[in-house]
This record gives sequence, structure tokens and C-alpha cells, in this order.
Amino acid sequence: MPASRTKKDRALGWLWKPTTPDLDKVLRSTFDGLTDGGIITDDRIIVSVVATKIEVDGWCGASIEIKPAQA
Repeated sequence: MPASRTKKDRALGWLWKPTTPDLDKVLRSTFDGLTDGGIITDDRIIVSVVATKIEVDGWCGASIEIKPAQA
């Protein structure tokens, strides 16, 4: 988390990240990576997404869970 955040905000450990990159671009690149890596055959088969873009103190990355769609 950048030093420009207030001490109070940094003490929380996380904040919403309203700056670049856009969340849709992050999702698009993630779907492309999953397809290129052979995890899924095509990103058109993705039917549901829950996504949040946050800044976390001391952590950077993604947590991705893939499971079959329920009928």
C-alpha cells in the first residue's frame, strides 16, 4: 500500500483500489492467461465472476477459484 495513504487507512490493512488498471482489463488478461495456460479451453465458457480490486498491505496477487457451473 502506498505511503500516500493515511496512517489510519494503512492500519486497516486494505482499501478499495479505484485507480488503474481497470477491473475489466484485469479480468480480460486473467481470462486470456487461463486460456493460454490450458486451464480452460476458451474464456467464453466463463459464466459467472466475482471480482474485487483492492490494495492490501504486504500482499499482491490474485486468488482464483475455478469450478463447474451449477445447473
